Amino acid sequence: MGNKIKTILVSGDPIWDINLIKSRDIPSHHREMLDFEIVNESPGGVSFLCELIKEACSDVSDQVHIEQPIINDYKYITKAYQLWSKYPRVDDKGRNPEDEVFRIEQFLGCYKPKFKNC
Repeated sequence: MGNKIKTILVSGDPIWDINLIKSRDIPSHHREMLDFEIVNESPGGVSFLCELIKEACSDVSDQVHIEQPIINDYKYITKAYQLWSKYPRVDDKGRNPEDEVFRIEQFLGCYKPKFKNC
C-alpha cells in the first residue's frame, strides 16, 4: 500500500497586515532620508498561517497538499495595523541588550472596507 498524500485544509480570516516600524534611528528632520522603510505590508491571517504550515511541513512537502482560500483582491479585505519596536533578545540565558529583535509594541486596530451594493 503506497503513501497517500494528506490534505491540510486551512481556513481563517483573510487579513492584510500593515506593519509600522518605530525605531530610535528615525531622522529628526524631513530633509534627512531614512535608510530603511518604516511601513511593510503583507498578507496576514489565513495567508500567513498557510505560509507557516508550508514551512513547518517543508521536509514532507511531497506527502502533504495544503489548500487555502483563494484571495483575488486584497483591497477588499480587512486591514490590520500594528506598531513594531526593537526589544532586547531574550533567550534561555536571559536578556541580551546588545542583540535586538522587532516585536509588536501595540496593535492599532483593524479597518474593514465598505463595499458598494452591499
